[in-house]
Amino acid sequence: MGGEESTLNCCARVRDDDSPRYNEFANRFEPIQTQSFEKIKVPVHVPVKEGYLDKIRSEKQRKPRYFRLKNDLYYFNTREDICPKGAILLYPRGRLPFAQPCETVNHPYSFEVKYHNVHFFRAESDVIANEWKDAIDLEISNQLALEKGDTQRDLIVSTPKSIENRMLHVVNNNKNPSKLDEKPAFCLHQGYLEKKAFGSEWKKYWFVLRPGEIEFYSSKEDRYPKGVLSLSVTYTTPSISVKSNRSNILVFRNCRSLFAVAENEEEQKEWISSINIAIEQQKKDSPLEKKHPVGWKRPGKLREMLAPLGDILRDPSGLDYFRTFVKELGYEQYLLFWLEVQQYKRLLKKENNVYMKPFAIVLYDKYMKEGISDDIFADQPDLKKDTLKALQIPSISTFYHAQMHVFKILWEECYAQFLTSDCFAKFAREIR
Repeated sequence: MGGEESTLNCCARVRDDDSPRYNEFANRFEPIQTQSFEKIKVPVHVPVKEGYLDKIRSEKQRKPRYFRLKNDLYYFNTREDICPKGAILLYPRGRLPFAQPCETVNHPYSFEVKYHNVHFFRAESDVIANEWKDAIDLEISNQLALEKGDTQRDLIVSTPKSIENRMLHVVNNNKNPSKLDEKPAFCLHQGYLEKKAFGSEWKKYWFVLRPGEIEFYSSKEDRYPKGVLSLSVTYTTPSISVKSNRSNILVFRNCRSLFAVAENEEEQKEWISSINIAIEQQKKDSPLEKKHPVGWKRPGKLREMLAPLGDILRDPSGLDYFRTFVKELGYEQYLLFWLEVQQYKRLLKKENNVYMKPFAIVLYDKYMKEGISDDIFADQPDLKKDTLKALQIPSISTFYHAQMHVFKILWEECYAQFLTSDCFAKFAREIR
């Protein structure tokens, strides 16, 4: 298989221009020699839309941020920054994401973007992690039942609108807290967990699970929450899972809103329209499978840093930093599988086909075989069966669906977090 070092560098090899070209997927993630693009004049693509907006975190906090819409939505402290403060993925699933005028914020030119969000929590042990998972799963089930009108509870249940108001009332410290709209409901579960936030390390908070929401506080003694996570099932069903290879890490997915204020009505309408068009475009274009989605420059040392995940994985230095980042979150096995499939496809181009089946069987046994200790496809039994069937007559597309499944997980759960991490900042400084 080439060992760990060769696996890590397999995406950095120079393409052999004399090698035969196979199907579209085979060339979708071709290795790149970064320096070669320095000599090529590439047309400069501009973002679909960019400009300053006031980002609203609470009623008393409005900070100007520089927004760039390029397939997904990113915001920066200033226009000159190369590392974003936040990234909002606009890949559509179900009823999300979408942009619309906002009635919650008391400003005529405000709007909100509702989108899928991922949070990482870390417990002291797998027992505590599973206790939180069971408690949150139960509350999500209760919220679904209440949404359907199947049951009633004698509890103070927060509505989606009141949760949004509470989120806008949350402030960064407890010195001058604003008055919350309602008295919080009683506690369903509580305890300390560590939370991984954008652009920061793990930080310990006191978490409280209440009907319809999860609050987290800087300490157990604090009276007002640092943040509120909605369990609303109106737009999407939240989910909580424990990572199979890191049993003390919880992955929580829910619906979240970004609130922003434009300078005038025309700007407000343009931003809303542009974001919704970008969402519709992603439905048609399948950007996960493209090297350079619309609006991106080609990769290269002197090009801008913000890049699609596919390009980051093909850059030797970017891959190294990305691997360091995902390892901390328990996603290294996903990345290694993606890289070894890449190596498998290159083997078929440059070696005799006699090596095809043995390599494919080793790859399947290492990552997809039933009963392995670190099974990243444990929740994908049909995918395993289809791949096993394809092993009878292996080809370059044998692991196509499995690789795209892994790539989507890395993109949805790690890419946005990576762009705002210290690892990405170091990567940016290294190649500038």
